[in-house]
Amino acid sequence: MYKRQRYNRCDIMGYRDVMQDSWGNLLVEPKESRAPFLEAISKMYADGRCPRQYDRYSEKTDARDFMDSPLWAAVTLTGYIKETGDFSIAEEQASFLDSEEKSSVKDHLLRAFDYLYHARGKNGLLLMRDGDWLDGLTGISAYGEATTVWGTIAAFYAQNLFADFLEYTGDGAAALLRER
Repeated sequence: MYKRQRYNRCDIMGYRDVMQDSWGNLLVEPKESRAPFLEAISKMYADGRCPRQYDRYSEKTDARDFMDSPLWAAVTLTGYIKETGDFSIAEEQASFLDSEEKSSVKDHLLRAFDYLYHARGKNGLLLMRDGDWLDGLTGISAYGEATTVWGTIAAFYAQNLFADFLEYTGDGAAALLRER
């Protein structure tokens, strides 16, 4: 079990919160960010979605589809590698929440970007789905096909961080990300 980086009233963990806490912790204890990051990555669905929240000790999840959740994974992964020099984390095998399959952390992130980029509104922006970083707009898609300017900008930023890493390691998937 890893040292806790945040305090909760219970053990339900916000997916985005874990990623942001791990990213922030890179400034003071970079190696301590690895375990919570990997735990959260293993809660991703095989199609690239992430739960809103998950329980660390049971199968209970909040399956609402907030489009920004996987974006924080790319930001955290690239930050971790820059701070620690530990490139092996990208090849670490991780499970999925809804499957017996395992794949690399890098593959998890590629699936997340595929999931996000294959659902766009008529204006070309990413769909908000159940919500994005601006929690006050949660559920706005119930009134139609809501898109997210912030989410699209954040996806572009996260995608480019991840593509830079892939290019640095000689991975051809970088070109596919850049074409989005």
